[in-house]
Order: sequence, then structure tokens, then C-alpha cells
Amino acid sequence: MIAQAHIARQPIVDRKQQLIGYELFARESATSTHAPEHHSAESDSVLLFNALSNIGSERLFGEKLAFVNCVLEDLGAEHLDIVFPDRMVLEIPRIHTDDASVIAEVATKLKALRERGFLLAAGPFAAATPYAAWLPQINFLKADVQALSPHVATALQRKADIYRSLRLVAEKVETAEQFKTYHDAGFHFFQGYYFARPQTISAKVINPAHANVLQLMNLVMRQADLDEIESVLKRDPALSFKLLRYINSSGFGLMSEITSFRHAVVILGYKKLFRWLALLLATIPGNAASPAIARTAITRGRMMELLAQNMLSEAKSMRPLRHST
Repeated sequence: MIAQAHIARQPIVDRKQQLIGYELFARESATSTHAPEHHSAESDSVLLFNALSNIGSERLFGEKLAFVNCVLEDLGAEHLDIVFPDRMVLEIPRIHTDDASVIAEVATKLKALRERGFLLAAGPFAAATPYAAWLPQINFLKADVQALSPHVATALQRKADIYRSLRLVAEKVETAEQFKTYHDAGFHFFQGYYFARPQTISAKVINPAHANVLQLMNLVMRQADLDEIESVLKRDPALSFKLLRYINSSGFGLMSEITSFRHAVVILGYKKLFRWLALLLATIPGNAASPAIARTAITRGRMMELLAQNMLSEAKSMRPLRHST
């Protein structure tokens, strides 16, 4: 079945107007100019999968940074396992409460993401006192210049002076005067119509058969032999093409192109391959149950991982004791 994937990208530039990355936006068609109204962890997982396996990271952002809007549910989600942390900037939304315990809980998740290598961005709210625990983990503060007051801009610059790795991004810059104002104010990066409007990148998508994806997931879950896995990949060109496009994305940093299915599986590992397959299943159109099936599959996979860990621990504890003679 042939479908299409669409993602818009808008450049982000430095003080010399040199490109440093793109913000990525979901699009429902090649002509739409706005993101879909419903923003969820599932829609974010589809955007990331389309970026890496359908359109391709080389076409979208290459060696540059990719800024992606998140919902809070994304912060511990499995779909982040398939992305390249060192090029991915997760834009963290504001919490709809000032409850200190909730803010602290999210701060712990942000720290874990930073330890995995992800870069993080947030709005000016992250510079406020209630979010003090977040700021050491934040790499970029993005401020809408259409709504930014001079005293808030000054306060953000003070934070950047304290946290030397913090970078300020002026977004929705629409005129040369606005660029000059925030350039003079010490902002590091800039985004907006003054530089470029979002450009939609599209790709034709040939989807594999549901049955083949499910069969491959079952094989991976039970740690089947590589020959069995390879045989499923060989009989579904769409499935194998997506896997090779993903494994050959620039984020893997491979010295040469991977053309062998066996080699691709070995590099990915069963755990990451399972996550990738679950997301693939969720993106195949024409089946409203796909996201639910994918969630169930991931849950089962995590249960199997935990059971395997427990069995290994029990096996170690049951090793026969050595008797002295």
C-alpha cells in the first residue's frame, strides 16, 4: 500500500545566520501549513519514525540538530529509544501546575534524558523560580519575540550568564529590526519568517504487510535465530527497505553503508529492533488499532525483558555450592 509522509522543517540559525538545525513539524499533507490539532505521544512517535525511516534524516536535517516538540508523556516513552540523542533536541512543554513534587518528578526524567545524550529546550517559563530544578538540564531557552517583554529578555540573559552552557533562541523573528534587537541583546540563535518559512518535505511510503511485521516482532521477542529473522525481511521488500534506510541514517555514524539484513539486525540488537518494529506497526495506515497493538506489543516486550532478567538472577542464585573435601 502506497501512502505519503510529510514533515515540515524551519531553519534555526546562529548570530552569523549560519544554519545550526531545524525545528520539525508534523503535517497531514504536502500543502498544509499547520500541525495537526491533536498532539500526543503517539503523534510524536509517528513523526520520529517518519523522519528516520520514511523520509530519512539526511533529507530532513543531515548533520544538523533536529528540534522536536514533545508532550510530557514522551519523556519516558519507548519511541525515544530509536532516535539519535546527540542530534535530537526535545522541546519540553510547561506543566499545567506549580506543584513542586510534579516539577521535581519531571526534573528527574530530564536528568535521565540528558545522561542518555539528548539535548533539551524549553520556553522562558523554565527560567522562573518554581522550575529551578529544570534549568541545569536545559540547553536551549526558546522565546517567542512577538510576546517577549524587554524585562523578561533581560532576565533570560542573566540566566544564560549564570548557566554558561545555556543558549537563548529567539523564535518568530519576522523583521530585520527584531533580529537586530535580539542579536544586540545577546541571543545565540534565531528562528522565524525573516529567515525562512517552514518547508514541507514529503516522501512516498510503501508499507509492509501487518502480518510480516507481527511475525518479525514475535521472532524478535522470543530471540529467534538470525536466519529466521532474515527470511522474513527478505520476503517483504518494504520492510527491509525501511530497516536499511533507518540503519544507514547519519546518526548511526557508520563508516560504510549496511546492505546485509543480518548485519543490520546485529548492529541494532533485538531490543532496539523490537522498538522500531512496534513503531512501524503504529504508522501503517488503514488499521485504527495499530497504535493500540503497538502499545500492547511494547508492553509484552518489556515484560519479557523483566522476566528474562529475573530468570537470570534466579539461575545465578541456584548455582550448586562447592563442597570442601
